[in-house]
Amino acid sequence: MKQAKPFIAICKDRPNDPERFHYSVFVVNNTEKELNEVHVHSSAFLTEDGELITSTPCDKSYPVLEAKSFILLETLDEGALDITTNYQLSYDNGNGKRTIQYFTLPKYLRNLEQRDYLPVLSKQGYLART
Repeated sequence: MKQAKPFIAICKDRPNDPERFHYSVFVVNNTEKELNEVHVHSSAFLTEDGELITSTPCDKSYPVLEAKSFILLETLDEGALDITTNYQLSYDNGNGKRTIQYFTLPKYLRNLEQRDYLPVLSKQGYLART
């Protein structure tokens, strides 16, 4: 049996958002242990006319992410799917060692696994794997 791991998910779960930010991006702790000193680093890029355009990196920190819980990282509009976004998730999983995982939300969510049911979130969405 596969061991559960934290993951990044994106869900189109905000259909009535007045600002048209219809997508939510979550970090999900699908484990039985709390994660301490959780840090998420994100950056995005796209190419236009052969030129690389990058976003300003963003860093968010959380003291703890309880077992079987999630944190809303950000909300996105449709235009944000025109870019590739990378996430680096790091945390202390209780043994004093830092774990680092890397995730990518590809342009237009291409090749992401779509699920009818995402664990912990209990909703439909896309699962980004390491």
